[in-house]
Amino acid sequence: MGRLRYTLAEAREEATRRAEAFVADRPDRDQFRLRGARPDSLVPPSRASKHPVAWVVVYARIPPDGGVIDGGELFVAVDLERGTVGLRPW
Repeated sequence: MGRLRYTLAEAREEATRRAEAFVADRPDRDQFRLRGARPDSLVPPSRASKHPVAWVVVYARIPPDGGVIDGGELFVAVDLERGTVGLRPW
């Protein structure tokens, strides 16, 4: 496998873009908003890149008007090296 040519910012942006596409296909997509992306600490570093290739993109549930929601986050695991995107049980 060749090296992945992402800067850290580009890797975060690409992981976020892939997670956005994944969430857009969900029937409850309008109930979540993006909170951020961070490297996945459960996946070991890759030899294909000096920057993280595995990311966790976090979405928070949008509360109803006047309501409060405790928890309910959506964790999307994105692996740029393998090309996989999926929900991560937390």
